[in-house]
Amino acid sequence: MRLLNSTIKDDVEKEEDTKEEIKFDSGSAVEAPATDFEYTIEDSKVTIDGYIGSSTEVVIPAEIEGYPVTSIGDYAFSSCTGLTSVSIPDSVTSIGYSAFDNCTGLTSVTVGTGIELIPEYAFYNCSNLKYVCLPAELK
Repeated sequence: MRLLNSTIKDDVEKEEDTKEEIKFDSGSAVEAPATDFEYTIEDSKVTIDGYIGSSTEVVIPAEIEGYPVTSIGDYAFSSCTGLTSVSIPDSVTSIGYSAFDNCTGLTSVTVGTGIELIPEYAFYNCSNLKYVCLPAELK
C-alpha cells in the first residue's frame, strides 16, 4: 500500500512514519451491515448505490447476501457530510463518478487492492481529506 498525505507529501521519511499511524486494522474494524446500504445485485455482483447508515467510520463489506461487492456506484456516498473515514475492501474493482463528492467530514480513505481506477471527481470537495491509502499496483 502507498500512502498519500497532502500535508507531508514531500517528506518521504515522515510519510513512512505516518503509515503505521493510520494503517487500516481489520482486526478492530467492524464491517457496516448490509442494511446501511442501498445496493443492487446484477450478474452475481453487488454495486453499492447509496449509504443510509449513521456511522461516521464505514468499512464497506466484501460481500452482501453472499455476493461480492465489486463496485461503488456514481454518487453512492455523495454529501455524506458526517462520514469521517471509509475503508473499501479488496473485492471492489471500481468506484463511480463523484462517489464520495461533498463528503466534507471525510478525513481518511483506505482503498483495497482490487481497485483498478479511481475516476475524476470521485472525492471532489472532500475538503478535510488528509489521508488516502492506495494499493501500490494502482496506476
